[in-house]
Amino acid sequence: MAQDAGAGLVQRLQALEAKVAALEERRFESGALQIYSGQIPEMLNAKCEKDLYRGIVNQRVTFSKPFPRPPKVLLALDSFAMGSESLGSQSANPQKRINEKWKLLNLAVLSVDQEGFNYRFATYCEGMLAVASGSWLALLED
Repeated sequence: MAQDAGAGLVQRLQALEAKVAALEERRFESGALQIYSGQIPEMLNAKCEKDLYRGIVNQRVTFSKPFPRPPKVLLALDSFAMGSESLGSQSANPQKRINEKWKLLNLAVLSVDQEGFNYRFATYCEGMLAVASGSWLALLED
């Protein structure tokens, strides 16, 4: 009878270990991004032709603990402060001012691996960024 109880205990322990391993597999991690104007290079093209970036910041985020496989990464822009020139305040055309307001920033994941991810933040040529903040979430899919 003692052997049966011991065998049952071993089976329960193995089942618990499998559940813990499954929970570790479904983990996630999140964090914050901060980008300041001093990190953004000068305008790439003085002519400010359509859809050219003023500056591009490529950064790497390293996870606190590697994932078992590359996770999905979601980025979100939380807030930003732009100079008044970027809002088209000099333009007499109201539609142009509206278009410029909605076409200022670009935040994108470039690559993801088990250890972290690379992202790009850029302002369009009209944009004059003071500071921006964002959030990220990395999670494993089933």
